[in-house]
Amino acid sequence: MEIKSSFLQQSDLEYAIECLEACKQDHAQKYGFNYPYFSPGGAYGKQWWQLDSSLALCGYKWINREFAETSLWNFIESQKDDGRICLWGADVLPGKVAGENFPQQTENVSSLPKLFDVAYHVIQGSTDEKLKLATYDMLKKYLDWWFFNRQDSNTGLITAVFEETFIPHLGYAGEYAPVDTNVEVYVGCHYTGLLALEFGKTNDAEEIECRKNRLKQSINQYLWNEERGAYFPYFVKEGRMSDCLMASTFFPLRMKIASDERQKRLLELLKSQEHFNWNAIPLTSVSMRDRGCRIKPHKKDEPFFTERY
Repeated sequence: MEIKSSFLQQSDLEYAIECLEACKQDHAQKYGFNYPYFSPGGAYGKQWWQLDSSLALCGYKWINREFAETSLWNFIESQKDDGRICLWGADVLPGKVAGENFPQQTENVSSLPKLFDVAYHVIQGSTDEKLKLATYDMLKKYLDWWFFNRQDSNTGLITAVFEETFIPHLGYAGEYAPVDTNVEVYVGCHYTGLLALEFGKTNDAEEIECRKNRLKQSINQYLWNEERGAYFPYFVKEGRMSDCLMASTFFPLRMKIASDERQKRLLELLKSQEHFNWNAIPLTSVSMRDRGCRIKPHKKDEPFFTERY
């Protein structure tokens, strides 16, 4: 099969594969895992991180399906009894955050859960029935963890702390409901529900579908700003919407979480030159008009932090 693109060359793909190969950790047992995985690379060293280790499998499954499938066992075997899949291999959250202006972190954290989407698509076409069933069980337990440990009882929204969302929330769980995390958990409901039906687990499928529908309703009720025509994070304890306009506002375009009318308004916003630098690569991650989300100037040897957080 030959794919042609006006903005992507064969050399670009080859370079991407080279980067993945450089980040591949074949000696996984040295870092506490039984199977090879991808590390973030660079200053992050050779440690396993949930988000990076999962996202790399999206592309690499087209290069080496066996490696991608085998790597899923790292997520399955490292899952905690309560269903949480940790942020990184050592499972230690920094005691103090950037700027040292915030209280110490004491949360058991996970990561932005791209894993639902990634794992589902890795096992599609797999002939390893043991792996497929184990992956379903892992995703179901992980989905339960999000709803039992991160769902706000009043709004029905999923809250997030630290790198369970981006920009990371440096407070505590139960305070802040971001757009990206809520959409990823919704996507998790969708794909975990499909697997439940595939394995004949009808009770699970019905429960997951109810969660999915309620979460969609909460996203559209609490995260949508009608005046500005965009989705924003929500501070659940304060009952107020954040005014930080991030690229994650477009996430509800996925799976038609947003209504047709809202999709139209989001696309208009996306194509606005003054906000997200349309017609350029890459798009900005935050609206260019939003000074509140820009990085503050910093002194040498001091960490970056945002005004908002």
